[in-house]
Amino acid sequence: MSYVAEGQGPAFGFWNDRDVVLVAVWPTAGDDPKRPWAPAGTWSVKIAHLSGPATEVHGWIRRNDVPFGTRARGRQSRFERPRPSDEDASGRPIEVDLEPYDGPVTAGATLNGIATGRRTIVVGAHRRDAGAPVPYPAAGPAIAQAGLQAPHRTGPDLLAPSDASAARRGVLGAGTRGGSAVRLNGTSAAAPAVTRAIARRFAAGGVVSTEAALGAETLAWPKVQAGADAPDPGRTGAERLAVPAGDERRQR
Repeated sequence: MSYVAEGQGPAFGFWNDRDVVLVAVWPTAGDDPKRPWAPAGTWSVKIAHLSGPATEVHGWIRRNDVPFGTRARGRQSRFERPRPSDEDASGRPIEVDLEPYDGPVTAGATLNGIATGRRTIVVGAHRRDAGAPVPYPAAGPAIAQAGLQAPHRTGPDLLAPSDASAARRGVLGAGTRGGSAVRLNGTSAAAPAVTRAIARRFAAGGVVSTEAALGAETLAWPKVQAGADAPDPGRTGAERLAVPAGDERRQR
């Protein structure tokens, strides 16, 4: 398969000097014997600059996580990184590039597609006990938009708790039946806490926008010291907000 990028016209507005190419392949396995399957293994994407001034090319792999509670099948796609190990000297996973890395694949500029919006409230996750970003959030921001020198955000807008501590994963969430509760973690647990705070402020009245509701509500949230930040600013928010541990059940 080949594609020649020739630029888009002014009708495309914000993205008028940038081409975006989506490459998709069949799954490598499945339950339908009549469906064609792509060969598993290492794939190569070749890019050639045919004419004109030098240009930058950025590439991402879109991940599709397995829904919570279902069985994981196969491995997530990834770019191969030519480095000795994905673990540090103590055996812990390397979360960010702490040293200069001259390869084409980096840990930065990864972000949920929806979170690239200008007016999207982007919520990362932190541990309640230390305020440190947890290992699994993306390492945004995205690259600068066409015509701009820098991206419009330097990371998430704020971090909310998704884990109680390094040994106690998750925060309490409401169960689906009766008065039960279950521990959930991930940014999918942190973002609803912020949504609840915004809704609570709207219900109280006196605000007319989401931004104003969030700003007013965060003033009442306890602040968490951020002394244990990861070095990558793309994973740290401007504020760390915490729901007190004793309020978990009350705020379900």
